[in-house]
Amino acid sequence: MRRDFITELQDLADERAERLSWLRPLIVKFDGPVTDPAARRDILVQIHDLQPESRKLLAYASYYSAMASDWPQSLKLADQFLEVPGREEPLRLGLTLLTATVLQHSSQEDESRTRLADYCSETTTVWYRQICESLLDQRSEEDLIEKAGTIPEKVLTAHTALGFQAEAEGDIEGALAHYREALGSYLDNWIEFELARQRYIILRQQNRDQ
Repeated sequence: MRRDFITELQDLADERAERLSWLRPLIVKFDGPVTDPAARRDILVQIHDLQPESRKLLAYASYYSAMASDWPQSLKLADQFLEVPGREEPLRLGLTLLTATVLQHSSQEDESRTRLADYCSETTTVWYRQICESLLDQRSEEDLIEKAGTIPEKVLTAHTALGFQAEAEGDIEGALAHYREALGSYLDNWIEFELARQRYIILRQQNRDQ
């Protein structure tokens, strides 16, 4: 689970213990072993409604919506987060890539490619631009994976993005292979890891049900 994120929420509760006594029970519920992605998303939205300055919650909630295949809600929450400009950092960069592929999952191919093209031309972070180029078929998957090497953060972000797109294109076996590689990064404190894990579970279950 996203341990760093749980720690952030707990710190938030400690800082505002007197006036936000409602927060800790929500954190406990969020971190519960049986809570599914949609339920976790709803908890994050509840916390954000009461603590709107904690905008990062919107980004995580968008990811959890994608884990639950709730594409409209994922886009809505991501756009709420991204509409306020911010520096290029992994959460913002990853979420922008996520929204483009969520559009693809929603059969909005043209809008997806437009967002990716804009992203490729605007981002100054080389690694995320390279992922974007691969998603646009301007760079081969093999080249991207070679550039990732054995760096866990790059392995995770590359294979999660490629897997999520392969899934949107109906290449289930390809998606499963990429998700397995992503999980092999062992970066279970990254939200992309949880996305890869949840989508892998869903696809495996669908295969068994067929």
